[in-house]
Amino acid sequence: MNRFYILLILMFNLFIFSCKQNSKHKIKSIRDVNSEEIKIDSKEKKPLVDFSQLVKELHVVKLETNSMSSLAEISKIQIYKGKIYVFDFQFIKGVSVFDKTGKFLYRLRKVGKGPEDYINLFDGQINLNGDIELLVNYGTKLNIYDSFGKFKRSIAFPFTAVKFSCLDNVRYFYSEFIERSKTREFGYRLHEMHGDGDEFFHYLKYESTKGKKQVNYVYNSRPFSNCGVNYLFNEALNNNIYEASESGLQIKYKLNFVNDNISKVDFMTSKKYLDKIGFATKENLSSITSISENGKIVFGFYQHPDSNSRYFKYFMYDKKKRRLIENGNDISFGNIKYPLQHFEFPLYTTHDGFAVSQIDAVKLKSVLEDKKLSTEDVRKIEQYFNIKTDSIRKGDNPILLLYKFK
Repeated sequence: MNRFYILLILMFNLFIFSCKQNSKHKIKSIRDVNSEEIKIDSKEKKPLVDFSQLVKELHVVKLETNSMSSLAEISKIQIYKGKIYVFDFQFIKGVSVFDKTGKFLYRLRKVGKGPEDYINLFDGQINLNGDIELLVNYGTKLNIYDSFGKFKRSIAFPFTAVKFSCLDNVRYFYSEFIERSKTREFGYRLHEMHGDGDEFFHYLKYESTKGKKQVNYVYNSRPFSNCGVNYLFNEALNNNIYEASESGLQIKYKLNFVNDNISKVDFMTSKKYLDKIGFATKENLSSITSISENGKIVFGFYQHPDSNSRYFKYFMYDKKKRRLIENGNDISFGNIKYPLQHFEFPLYTTHDGFAVSQIDAVKLKSVLEDKKLSTEDVRKIEQYFNIKTDSIRKGDNPILLLYKFK
């Protein structure tokens, strides 16, 4: 009899513990109020608009290049109170910090096995207090450092993420794959965490069947983009663009790729299309890779099919006039056409309200040395970027453009 009561008590305690755990994890609905449709025709060609005529408060910053500051790859750029934070997740696995003139200040890189260190780096953000937050150790925890790189604390969470964003008291984490672990939350692509893990909400459920391989998605370079107080969130093969705020997730824009022959709303939630990558290629579906907004402009990159291959284009949408003003592969500075690539000209909107883009200095030099350009054209573009062609060397750090759209 005593054993029976002991077993009953243990089962009751386990039930209470389970209820407490489940109370922290809730499914949350996505709001759809006054979302705006953006129509994109991947085959449409629009005349180039002079970039310099669209922006105001343009600042050109040449990042200092030396043995300590040399950059291998730029994964993300953030600006906070006059400091420029350049993240490299793959090679340096850290963040290089410059002042507003481009002078190198220091580099935060803590690769190691100590309590303040990390094995690898998936993502990074500057929070509203100016701290550096790094998503580390295969996306299983956050390491938080102050603005000078001093370690403050770590936050672990019950899921694996590849990217994240941080607001005042809320963080959003994106998992682009299904987890099979019994000890971790799985089955949802987006997670909302309050505080340091006080409460969790989950969005965007995966659909899968037992025994099938995990679902992967077409390349998605940057799912989160700062848009003032809140963030925009996008994912590949999902035409909904969401606004992530302290109060939850809501659809802000709906992309309409007019040449697609299947509804991606059904595509993303259907068990029929488990091999998303293969099916997307077969069906020639366009797919958003990153999107930002600054002032009246929405700026996005997308993959689209062409001659049985997939490559990148960008668009600029005027929110005031409700129409596309750019949709192509090149960008124009004055009358100079510059070949645009998705890794060269992403638009990062930062806490300071500026959009930031990078220009490869060596590629710019090759454009300026084009024999078709007149001496006057070269002089104008050198003046615009505040550089001298002869001074550009192989291995130079990129040129940053800081600006606000009109």
